Amino acid sequence: MAKLKVALASLALGIVLLASGLPDLIPMLKAPIDAGVTEPTALRKGDHVMMEVNVCYDYLITETTTTEKNGKVQSTKESSRYYAVPVFAVDDQGAYINHLVVIKAPSKDFAAFDKAIERFDEWWDDETGEVAYPEEILVTVDGVLKNMSDKERGFVKQYFDDPDFESYCPAYVLYPKSKGTLIGLTVVGAAILIFGIAYSVVGIGASKKEKAAKAQRAAQAAATGYYNAPQDATFNNDPNGFR
Repeated sequence: MAKLKVALASLALGIVLLASGLPDLIPMLKAPIDAGVTEPTALRKGDHVMMEVNVCYDYLITETTTTEKNGKVQSTKESSRYYAVPVFAVDDQGAYINHLVVIKAPSKDFAAFDKAIERFDEWWDDETGEVAYPEEILVTVDGVLKNMSDKERGFVKQYFDDPDFESYCPAYVLYPKSKGTLIGLTVVGAAILIFGIAYSVVGIGASKKEKAAKAQRAAQAAATGYYNAPQDATFNNDPNGFR
């Protein structure tokens, strides 16, 4: 029984790890699509997408992580932000924002994205023509494209105060992913799953042997006239107790 419990736990853990890593690993094995030069209509959920960020429009959503102890809040910090990165188009009238790509950035990238916002504001608001477009790449995002959840869509809609925001800010999010991490999750998950399968086979075999041995012992006891007394049975040892 203990072996079967270990096997089932291993199977469950292996499946969870595989489900965490494999779906994103498969697209990450393909060549990335450059979101900075690709029309939104050419992008699909699950695409492996890369984007170089030198300017940024703003961040639209903030996610926080709260630490509690004994039911009391100990600390709250920003864990991620959803930044809107502009993709430009150029015509005879000049450059304009064609659309925005939303990127979910971890806290370690906040400084780079915030600097990109400052550079965008300085360049975009310049009326003298003396501020050059910032060419330096501040951060490169490599990951998987996912559709916005209803909750994410609600926040973005609220930010722009526009129910038709998808005309300039398509409802997908670029989630940064590490190919190495995904490979690790998949390999570990597969190994644990294989162990769970093998261990379950061993556990089932051992359980069958144990049942067969128990049945054999019961048959032998019946053949010799012995029987197992119930655990709550009592015996009268008084020689005069039975007449």
